[in-house]
Amino acid sequence: MDPIATERFVKDLKNYRFVVPSYQRGYKWDQQQVSELLDDIYEFFDNAERTADENYCLQPIVVKKLNGEKTFEVIDGQQRLTTIYIILKYAYRNDDEEELPYSISYETRPDSESFLEGSLGEISLEDCQNPDFYFMQQAWNTIVAWRENNGLSSKEFDRMIASHVEARTLLIWYQIADDQDAISMFRKLNVGKIPLTNAELIKGKLLGDLKKQCGERRMLSVADEWNHIEQSLQNDRLWFFLTNDENIDLMQSARIDLLFSIWENSKSNISGSWVKKNAYSSFNCLCQMVKEGAQVLDVWRDICDIFAHFQYWYTDNVMYHKIGYLIASGYKSAEELFPLLVDKKKSEVKIQLDGLIKESLVSAGCSTSEKIKLLDYNDPKEKAAIKRVLLLFNIKTILDSDRASIRFPFEKYKTDDWDIEHIHATASKPPTDAEIDGRAEKRRRYFESLKMIADDYGIDAQEMKAAIDSFIDDSGYEDEGRSEYFASSEAFVAFYAAIEEQQNLISNLALLDAGTNRSYGSGTFLTKRGVIIKKDRSAEFVPICTKNVFLKYYTQNPQSFAIWSATDRREYLDGKNGMMDTLAYYLDGDDDE
Repeated sequence: MDPIATERFVKDLKNYRFVVPSYQRGYKWDQQQVSELLDDIYEFFDNAERTADENYCLQPIVVKKLNGEKTFEVIDGQQRLTTIYIILKYAYRNDDEEELPYSISYETRPDSESFLEGSLGEISLEDCQNPDFYFMQQAWNTIVAWRENNGLSSKEFDRMIASHVEARTLLIWYQIADDQDAISMFRKLNVGKIPLTNAELIKGKLLGDLKKQCGERRMLSVADEWNHIEQSLQNDRLWFFLTNDENIDLMQSARIDLLFSIWENSKSNISGSWVKKNAYSSFNCLCQMVKEGAQVLDVWRDICDIFAHFQYWYTDNVMYHKIGYLIASGYKSAEELFPLLVDKKKSEVKIQLDGLIKESLVSAGCSTSEKIKLLDYNDPKEKAAIKRVLLLFNIKTILDSDRASIRFPFEKYKTDDWDIEHIHATASKPPTDAEIDGRAEKRRRYFESLKMIADDYGIDAQEMKAAIDSFIDDSGYEDEGRSEYFASSEAFVAFYAAIEEQQNLISNLALLDAGTNRSYGSGTFLTKRGVIIKKDRSAEFVPICTKNVFLKYYTQNPQSFAIWSATDRREYLDGKNGMMDTLAYYLDGDDDE
């Protein structure tokens, strides 16, 4: 028998008997865990916007059938099963005719079943004979206190539990094969606390139902197709093109979940921004559709169709870059893009993508060249907009290139911590004596460079420039203490702030990974240029626009490679193939690509 994953309401467990084996730990839920479960249930069903047919879902219960039609060994989930039992027992405490749906016993506590059925709720914590009974009684006391603290009368609480917990609370039921080793499954779930994923539950449900509906041969064929898709999604180039999820350790065992999320979205008629309901919502959706008569083979064909679209997006150079930009920029997710692009002609997809790219700039407040030029690195919101513009600048530059084989590496962009970097950054403080070699000379050059930078930016600060000259003539820079004192003066701080304001505009910014950034810190343009050339020479990837900046390809007639001058900044923005020229289609509505 293959593993079976399905859903069962608490009420469906009528006359079930659960046995918690000796290799399991006893009941240990504390007051906080019991209260949090009650809070979650109450908040879910108290939400007036919920439809009458929406159910509350608990995390998986993993079981193996024992001798007896309705007797099961509990491999995982005994804490939830026991707590639900105690909640129901409290709710039915005054109703002699109402029977609890199931019983539960712990092998390490021979009297546990009779304690839960009889003594629970009638003794003090001090009278409990062992830790399991103590925590069970504490859970009962916590339920009483929770009801009182939430202002619910006994009748109100009992009515809520009777109508909601038993009738509308779902357990994700995962029954392992009769010949599967329960202890091995227990170790998998508890060593390192690896939970059953949504994908594992779906696979169990899908393959189990396929075997019934289509036979073992078709089931094995689908199992092979499943493994092929999952293996394909292990390719980080494909995965990070489709998603921004950097939680690699978690996702590598369940990347196919993305396909089921998109499938669920298509079946839920969700409009607007896509939001996953819970970790197991696509499994719940599958179970519901099967109950309503859906054929699981048709579901699988939907999944294969979604994957085929992903492969098409990935292999087409234009779609790869435009879709990749929309996802990497955070403007749209693959879940949101799929219904917008599916079943459209390539020309229609192009129009749709270009429209979304324009929208992404509008939403970031940078729909015109004037707005882009005024973006401020120091403003967190505008910093995000700068990153979006620089990313699109790189993407569009690649698309405009005749070398169609160039592809932007989204996997590196998302895993190497790429961010905004100053092309020329001036340190806010002079070099310290910790820099042993030529420390005094470095301080002198630092103060002199500030004057040159101010002149280049057109900053009128004659008094401060004269003060710097006097400080240098007096050899003040030779002493670290005097240099720090001079740099902390009010006039100097204001002077530096004026320089920094200009350096935080997009004309002095580019994309670069954090590792390269740390390798030269706030070094001069010339220092940074050397690092970039070295990386490019060794075939390490450098964003194409960043490389163009440090090689001064945007400047028609570069006068010096030692500084990033006003001319360089102007042509970086407005020159041929510069930022505004490259992004013109998305800023001005020009029809030429």
